[in-house]
Amino acid sequence: MSTKRKIKLPSPADILRSDTADLLGIFDDGSIDDNDQEIHFDEGDDGESNPYKYHLDENPNYEDPYYYDLGDNINKQVAFYKSNNRSKKQDEEDNEDATEDSDEEEDDSDNEDDDSDDNEGSDSDDLDDSEDDENLDTSEKDDDESEEEEDSEGNEDDNEESEYNETSSSKANSTEGPSKSRSSDTGESSSGQNGAVANNDEYADGDSSDEEEIRNTVGNIPLEWYDEYDHIGYDTMGEKIIKPDRGDSIDAFLKRIEDPDYRRTVVDRLTGQDVKLVDDDLDLIHRLVKGYVPSAQYDLYEPFLDLYSHEVMETPLSGRPEHKRSFLPSKSDRRKVSRMVHALKQAAIHKHKRQKRYNVYDLWKSDNIPVPMRRRLNVDYKAPPARLPTNNSSYNPPPEFLMNAKQLEWIERNKNGHQRKLLLARLPTKYDSLRKVPNHFTYVMDIFNRCLDLYMSSRFAYKRVKGHSKDLLPDLPRPRDLRPYPTKECLLFTGHRSIVRAITIHPLGKIMATGSDDHTIKIWEVSTSRCLHTLSVGDAVHSLAWNPNTRVLVLAAAVGKCVIIINPENYLTDATVVARTNALLESKPDYGDYTASDKVAKTIKWLLPSAEEKEQGYRIVVKHTHKVHQVVWHQQGDYFATLQPDANTTSVVTHQLARWRSQIPFGRASVKVTALSFHPKKAYFYICSQGRIRVYSLVEKKLIRLIKTNSASEFISSIAVHPSGEHFIVGSHGKRVTWYEMECTNRPFTLRYHHGAIRSVAFHNKYPLFASAADDGRVIVTHSMVYSDLIKDPLLVPVKELRNH
Repeated sequence: MSTKRKIKLPSPADILRSDTADLLGIFDDGSIDDNDQEIHFDEGDDGESNPYKYHLDENPNYEDPYYYDLGDNINKQVAFYKSNNRSKKQDEEDNEDATEDSDEEEDDSDNEDDDSDDNEGSDSDDLDDSEDDENLDTSEKDDDESEEEEDSEGNEDDNEESEYNETSSSKANSTEGPSKSRSSDTGESSSGQNGAVANNDEYADGDSSDEEEIRNTVGNIPLEWYDEYDHIGYDTMGEKIIKPDRGDSIDAFLKRIEDPDYRRTVVDRLTGQDVKLVDDDLDLIHRLVKGYVPSAQYDLYEPFLDLYSHEVMETPLSGRPEHKRSFLPSKSDRRKVSRMVHALKQAAIHKHKRQKRYNVYDLWKSDNIPVPMRRRLNVDYKAPPARLPTNNSSYNPPPEFLMNAKQLEWIERNKNGHQRKLLLARLPTKYDSLRKVPNHFTYVMDIFNRCLDLYMSSRFAYKRVKGHSKDLLPDLPRPRDLRPYPTKECLLFTGHRSIVRAITIHPLGKIMATGSDDHTIKIWEVSTSRCLHTLSVGDAVHSLAWNPNTRVLVLAAAVGKCVIIINPENYLTDATVVARTNALLESKPDYGDYTASDKVAKTIKWLLPSAEEKEQGYRIVVKHTHKVHQVVWHQQGDYFATLQPDANTTSVVTHQLARWRSQIPFGRASVKVTALSFHPKKAYFYICSQGRIRVYSLVEKKLIRLIKTNSASEFISSIAVHPSGEHFIVGSHGKRVTWYEMECTNRPFTLRYHHGAIRSVAFHNKYPLFASAADDGRVIVTHSMVYSDLIKDPLLVPVKELRNH
């Protein structure tokens, strides 16, 4: 038989028997003596005095806004103690079962040995069977008693809850006799009223913690809901859980006087039972009240042990020398710092800018809550500040602010005594020093007048209109919705050895002509970029233009001081067209009675080419006195105009191809001319000079419109007329493309997307597109939709930028 020491520990049943209201003085029913100002814990069962004393108010003021109920915290600590003891108890029971199994196996083995010994002695002692049976029974009883004693002693610590339950129940029977009698009477009366529902305390027998969790299914709800009822909720079967009888004030007083554990007893509000707090719970409460750490074994200031650097190594792990970049400044950091310094110099970084704060809002605010009203119906505008004094208010003002003798005499003559006094007090007066300045006579009146003005005058605030430049721009469509337009390089025409000065495409779109500074003109097939014909002209080519009449094949080229009319025969043109062109240009026409003026005869000469030139395709040579820079055709194909800017008044010349006749219709208007163009549908002629655009009627022979550009000194480099004839665009050396409308030339549209002087502009004959080329090496294609509604403005959207060519 093994000896085990019996350790007496506080029972969980006693731990749960405490009254929070009596301990903390929060829910006192008024039965406490007024002379008791402090709560002292009585001596325990072992006779030792309890060292924990709580000086808490027994009669608290619940209306005090600073009152704090510690009952909930104590209940939470008690529930934690219950769950902790329950887990410990479960582990010990498992260990106990394992021990019992091992003990039973040993007893079985001993019994088998005894049986074997009895069987051996049965042959010799058959007469003593009865005595052996009695001895065997006695030994078995002794073994059972010893096993029971060992089990009881081994499980005293585990079954201390039941032991303490019996002790507490006996104490409750002895000390709570009157209260039990009253509760039985009350139970009988309540059972009679409720009928089938029995008014019995389900926890009077002392349920364990496990049974409590299963039976009391009220849940975590406010128990104040059942203050007016005789039950505290419902169980799993839907039956009422009757409140236990707590007695009246007399029972509470008797319990206070007779129960030695009254001061350490709290009430479990969930079940209504008394729970006794043990010393560990009191120690925990004592530490919580003082603001200490709940566990006394926890050290807040435990020395920190660095796991990685507490042991200093005598030698490094690696003897590898340091890299050069470890002690040299970083170049990337240097560049970052230099960029930041540059940004600070350029004022790109603003330190005074306040960072945007996080947008705080009420997460749980309901959408149905109306917006709270302001305290004022009208906005409280601040009063304007008083005007600061100026030089006339100085005690030593300049002489020009002082009154002269005539003004003072007029005041003395026309003002009475009081008015004169007020007026002289407000007039600037000169004093030698500040100490000689008298009292301000009209100070009170001035303040009164200011207050009166502030009261009578209405105040208002100017509303600032916050506008952005982007808001003024129209909503433009996406470029991909405006297709077709050129997007990438398709063909490359190579063959010239110098700069290409001129390019023109035949109206049918099959062939193209280019002129270069290498003194050649090349005819290309557009679809295959194949060179069909090369003409050597002997000088740089400045301008090329196909005849718009498709019945003939005529190319006009401005080469030096001549305009060459060429018939480039090739297999792509119809033979009848070539024959018709040769018949038209083969011989010189009959002038008849026509004689050219002296001015025209000195300026223009029509010549036939030589035999060698005729073999190359030359048909007519029109010789001028100065270099020809531009050739333009009329839409019918019989007239064309040439521009020689250095000729002053004879710079613009018109020619008739069928009759070999020339005219100089313009005098002063042809000075400083930079570009020419014919109207595609009407007999209009456009002449562009420096800062001006003139539109002439060839039928009426007069100026019908004079258009002035934004700058009088702007040099216009090119002009193109829309196929409809109602609009035209102008490119200038001022890096701008200007769109004009014939009916409203005072409000043009200006496009500024080039970074260099614009050299050429052109419209597409079929699609609503136009292109502009500039010295910046870019060709920008722009969508230009013209509507039939004359009130609606045209839609101009740049869609593609062509470069690297």
